[in-house]
Amino acid sequence: MKYLVLADDYTGALDTGLQLRQQGLPTKVITCESGRAADYFSDSNVPVLVINTNTRHKTPEESYLIVRNICRIAVMNHIHLIYKKTDSVLRGNIGPEIEAVASVGYKKIYFVPAYPKLNRTTSGGRQFVDNIPIDKSHFGKDPFNPVKTSYIPDIISINPNRSVEVVPIQNSLQGFQARERVVVFDADTDERLSDIARWLIHEPKDYAIAGCAGFAEYLEPLLFCEKKGVTQKIQKHSGVLVISGSLHKLSFLQSEYAQRKGFEMMCVDELEGFSDNENFEATEEAILGILALYERSHKLIIKTAGTRAALDDSQDIFAAGEIIVNNFGQLVSRLFKKGFDGMLVVSGGDTLGGIMERMGKYSVEPIAEVEPGVVLASIDNETGSHQIITKSGGFGSLEIYEKIYLHVKKV
Repeated sequence: MKYLVLADDYTGALDTGLQLRQQGLPTKVITCESGRAADYFSDSNVPVLVINTNTRHKTPEESYLIVRNICRIAVMNHIHLIYKKTDSVLRGNIGPEIEAVASVGYKKIYFVPAYPKLNRTTSGGRQFVDNIPIDKSHFGKDPFNPVKTSYIPDIISINPNRSVEVVPIQNSLQGFQARERVVVFDADTDERLSDIARWLIHEPKDYAIAGCAGFAEYLEPLLFCEKKGVTQKIQKHSGVLVISGSLHKLSFLQSEYAQRKGFEMMCVDELEGFSDNENFEATEEAILGILALYERSHKLIIKTAGTRAALDDSQDIFAAGEIIVNNFGQLVSRLFKKGFDGMLVVSGGDTLGGIMERMGKYSVEPIAEVEPGVVLASIDNETGSHQIITKSGGFGSLEIYEKIYLHVKKV
């Protein structure tokens, strides 16, 4: 193993891992388990290991300790490069986690947060989505991780002894020399990302990198190991089942568009206890009803659209969200055991995490990109190999679910 990627949720882990796989590097994605950090490095037989630290909703202190522990062991195992994957709209514990990487000896951290393909750009040290500062966008009202400022130095400056430097877009990288600090690069095009990666070739190898999946796509000049052609075809299915657990506005719009294209629609509020009962168990009648609804068109979306009010009124929004995520995992597990044979599509990193917890022992390998940020992955567990398509709630085109259906349906 030569390269380590640390992501704070599952969709981000798969999206970033895919970028490296597409550059010819076999890649394995796993979830962090308490006390097992040392085993990850001895168990891995691939050049790229992506660990979902599952720290998006943990406290800053917990996130710092988890990431520092993994990075400390990575240094002991002589990992060539650590890539701290960050959310493209800077949700989560980015400051503590970058500081955790720095604490194990990386005096220079190059942070490239832009993802131009998805209209996430960085200018003047501020992060924008669709030319709107992230704190003024929908992400500023995220029910779990509201982004309070778009100015990146304010987000990541948790150590007064660690300086942050912003490199403007208009600055030429030719001759630029970074000092020991966190260096944030402005970027608004893929060409800029490519230029930064090529500049890094000449840097002494005592640095770590932070950024979203957008910059990972351009790391090829830095990856010095045997490349392999890795291809796998998308499996054909009877249809598509979308689990839409995201509360992002785009996710709701995607569901509405799919409904106009003939998708059946079901809200989890129709299942008594789903949104507020941590001991929820789908009844046999409910499971058979969902499968019957799927059989109508082989295009079904199960969404959380009706649960937003319940979340907003909850005294503990994180606990309410965790209940929903876990119940989605239980529901999907029951559907597969009852004979569901379609392609599973999951929108929302937390929702994907809840479903994966129900998979038992497994390994995950990203395979292909349906669209930027929309990933086809292969899951191997005791029941065999299964393909799944995942995306963050804020990713994908309006017509993404219909597009996926046309890709996977049997002719």
